[in-house]
Amino acid sequence: MKVRKVYPSMKFVKVALYTVPIWIAVYVIILGMLYSNQRSMLYSPPKVSEEQIATGALKKYQSIYATTSDGLKLRGFFHAPADQSKPVILAFHGNASHPLWMAHDFNDMVETGYGVLLAEYRGYGGNQGHPTEEGIYLDAEAFFQSKELKKIRTTNPLVIYGQSLGSAAAVDLAQRHNEEISALILEVPFDNLTSVVEKNFPIVFGVRFLLEDKYESDKKIMDIMPPKLFLLAEKDEVVGFDSGKKLFEIARQPKQIIEYKNATHNGLSMFGASKDTQNFIESLSHEK
Repeated sequence: MKVRKVYPSMKFVKVALYTVPIWIAVYVIILGMLYSNQRSMLYSPPKVSEEQIATGALKKYQSIYATTSDGLKLRGFFHAPADQSKPVILAFHGNASHPLWMAHDFNDMVETGYGVLLAEYRGYGGNQGHPTEEGIYLDAEAFFQSKELKKIRTTNPLVIYGQSLGSAAAVDLAQRHNEEISALILEVPFDNLTSVVEKNFPIVFGVRFLLEDKYESDKKIMDIMPPKLFLLAEKDEVVGFDSGKKLFEIARQPKQIIEYKNATHNGLSMFGASKDTQNFIESLSHEK
């Protein structure tokens, strides 16, 4: 029996030869768009009015200003502790959030006398500048060195709190000030931005090489000595549960993790995360 050999038609070959360069061009265009728009995609400052600030959850806070090492004056919000025995929380919000919204998470703690400083970033909340990884690290340091916090962080326990993107700012700050803080709390954190981007853009090969901001918390977390609490959402659709779990696994002891089974990225407050946070902070004083 003769074996019939089937060869692709010349028409098919011609179509393929014409199509491949087109797909390559489309792919290059997509990469170019991702590269040029990456920061506008990563940083999404919301619009919050002064009326909302004056009448909402921030009405118990006072506006304070911190100056960065590169000369930017940033507005944040501060509620002083009741006395020297009360902890003070320095908190950093996520990429599309605002201190107004984060303030709700600390309502109960403020009522019991905790101090809270809600930091804000360059380019957010009417502040000068444009957000970048390096810039946000400078912003975090500026609030750590602010006169309001300097007065009390030598007498009151200081807890660094980071939410989502703010977890990277919190980790970076905690790494540099190990001996000056009592604890680090990370809500829906991620190990590094590369893993988050690859999760959200799985078909874009080589996207890791395009990132200008990398936020590599996994390279810093091992250096942080004080107690750490990780609050993770098992249905995290933004950074992914596995990314935060990896960061927890890398971190050195002492550390704790709470996994909220039905929570999404922005939904931990509905599952009692604020109370868990307060319980963790109060347990620190009992361990001394």
